[in-house]
Amino acid sequence: MAANPHLFNGQMVLQNRLSFRDGVIIGEAHVIPYSTLLWWRRQPDPAGAFHLFGFAVPVSSDGAIIAVRMSERTANPGQVYCAAGSLDLLDIVDGKLDLEANMYREVREETGLDLCRSEGGPAALRQLRRAPGRRLPLLSLRPYGAGDAGADCRPYGA
Repeated sequence: MAANPHLFNGQMVLQNRLSFRDGVIIGEAHVIPYSTLLWWRRQPDPAGAFHLFGFAVPVSSDGAIIAVRMSERTANPGQVYCAAGSLDLLDIVDGKLDLEANMYREVREETGLDLCRSEGGPAALRQLRRAPGRRLPLLSLRPYGAGDAGADCRPYGA
């Protein structure tokens, strides 16, 4: 943090136990300051924790992957990624982590794109997630504001 004083040091969620059973991620997590995650990542053998997050790979209507270049105010300045971010307190709903909401929020924050307004919307994401043999949910993006958001899509920040 001393090398980059602009870094976010808010509360985030770091898992210390994870398993995957019957299509559900089950785990135990702790709320920590972001600086603790940065310390943990620098350890020669960063055992004992898992940095879990949703990672959308938005694809534009012309087939291009939509990625962002990280600013100088981030932990990975200049690197190019699809929008993603650590789970935080907003992602805890009824004692459970909502990876889908995290993914939607991070894409909106970092690109301005609203996955709730993507072709198929959240219902397509849930349907693909349940399909046998399917592990990668796909959504096609429409321009922001084109069409109405699905009724089952939570508003950004809610």
